[in-house]
Amino acid sequence: MSTHQVTPQSLVEQGLHASVSDDCMVVVRDSTGANLRWANNTLTTNGVMHGMDVSVVSFVRGTGGVQVGTVSGLGRPAGPHRHPRLRRLRTRAR
Repeated sequence: MSTHQVTPQSLVEQGLHASVSDDCMVVVRDSTGANLRWANNTLTTNGVMHGMDVSVVSFVRGTGGVQVGTVSGLGRPAGPHRHPRLRRLRTRAR
């Protein structure tokens, strides 16, 4: 189990650091919810859900104007396999 806390700010920083495009925007949606189950006026089960969704928008300037590429996914720490995905985003924008 990892003790590293993934925060929205850390996901934004990782996305911006990994970008190779002319301009880049990283949007993180952080959500938390509770699950409560009741039976016969008694709480039987509860739980807390937490999730982060990340969207990266890449802008590449060219002779014909600005091209845009996007990619979205779950908010997880960026491993070595995620940086090539951001590089492909730049290629897709062109």
